[in-house]
Amino acid sequence: NTHAFTHTHTHTHAAVTRRHGVRHQNTLGQMSMSESGGDGVSGGKDLSGGSDWSFMMAPVEGDELIGMVSDNGEASIRAVVATGLVRGAARMQKTSPVCSAALGRTLICALMMGQGKKDGSMYGESEKETLQIDVRANGPIKQVFALADGEGEVRGYTANPFVEIPVNSIGKLDVAGAVGEGFITVVRNNRFWKQPYKGITQIVSGEIAEDMAHYLTESEQTPSALGCGVLVTPENDEVIAAGGWLVQMLPGATEETISQIEKNIMTLAKSPTTLIREGKTARDICDILSEGLRPEKLIPEYIVKPRFTCKCSIEKVYRTVAIIPRLEMEEILAEKGQLEVKCEFCKRTYVLQGTELEEAYAISEMKDEEKTAEE
Repeated sequence: NTHAFTHTHTHTHAAVTRRHGVRHQNTLGQMSMSESGGDGVSGGKDLSGGSDWSFMMAPVEGDELIGMVSDNGEASIRAVVATGLVRGAARMQKTSPVCSAALGRTLICALMMGQGKKDGSMYGESEKETLQIDVRANGPIKQVFALADGEGEVRGYTANPFVEIPVNSIGKLDVAGAVGEGFITVVRNNRFWKQPYKGITQIVSGEIAEDMAHYLTESEQTPSALGCGVLVTPENDEVIAAGGWLVQMLPGATEETISQIEKNIMTLAKSPTTLIREGKTARDICDILSEGLRPEKLIPEYIVKPRFTCKCSIEKVYRTVAIIPRLEMEEILAEKGQLEVKCEFCKRTYVLQGTELEEAYAISEMKDEEKTAEE
């Protein structure tokens, strides 16, 4: 697992795309550093205040992901309602409406695509397989990142959470305009693999859902239909609905199964946010998409309670800070007296002063010596 750090001195529609005929690094914490002072976490103590992290303590009531497979094993169907999760992430990161939509869509896609991934039990370990989506483009949002595992834990952020641009030609939040042109990188990883599975595709629309469907078709060669959406109120920029669904044809799928899936998608008709606003649950959406495909329910469904999580800690901050050359760090301390490190996922800020920075270097040097001795 790697940690990427940078050192630095209303309403949205659901994008639905169908494809027929139809792969680094596993980043656990992004943090940015600055030399200025301010409230934060000092010595592991939370001093930042104002940020609402309570939604990360447990899954938000009403959020749920359901997955099932057709009786003949030819189609995989998943649906998720993640309104509370996306709302909490948007509040915590103080994203603008268009950034809330972009972040929410990416989190939802990561949750659905990461489901069914192996945990470490097959290796006799607790390590989980992860799925990472990294959207990098030339639009003002610059980057949208999400990382999920098979147990429904997800986290993500946007590089610029404060983008404000006009709505698009149909009066919707212009996610495509905020994202722009660029590439999407998807990484599937497990620490027990020799190397992660990595796929890169070009952004085709910037609407996220269509881009992920394009990725699944072009890179993973999996026929897929995918829909996701985030609804934001114009009155207070609050997320009031977020969710999506994913249907994938499995190897050996017959024309009969494909035709039934097509029919079910047509029956679904409405966007994910409209369905959620009408009271539909993840199970309701899955039932519509699986109509005629699971009469005997031969393969058990699975239920996951998705949750936004953050893995940042003072220990990880120490390890990262120790990478900065001592001379540069001494110059920062001489000028500012302390260093701020902010987690991009939860926006928690860590403030390190002289003694803590020395401790960071001491721990790093000790680990280097242990590694040398082992070699």
